[in-house]
Amino acid sequence: MRDPSTVEAIHGLFCRRGPDMVVPHVDKEVAGTHALAQSEEWLGTASFLNIAGLGLRETITNLLEAGEHLPMSDPAVAKVLAPAEAEENEANRANLIRLLVMRTEVLAAAYV
Repeated sequence: MRDPSTVEAIHGLFCRRGPDMVVPHVDKEVAGTHALAQSEEWLGTASFLNIAGLGLRETITNLLEAGEHLPMSDPAVAKVLAPAEAEENEANRANLIRLLVMRTEVLAAAYV
């Protein structure tokens, strides 16, 4: 189960939504900073492998899901792991770069 809120609700536990709400912090163990640095390095490399970019995108997407910055109604990691994206071709590489940049911007905004 990805989202424990369903089980929590059955047991009568709910997230705080008022002023005393605890906001998820995606960079608590510096994982977000590390992933952003790796992403910047990967995007700045002239010759890169899709597999490394896919790994970075999966890591960043997992951090965003865990920090509740992406909706869990349509899990983003499932899209990241699509087998067709593992092929090395220009269309997949361009799509990977576009999505990695988009996720990196969301992650940077999530903890800054």
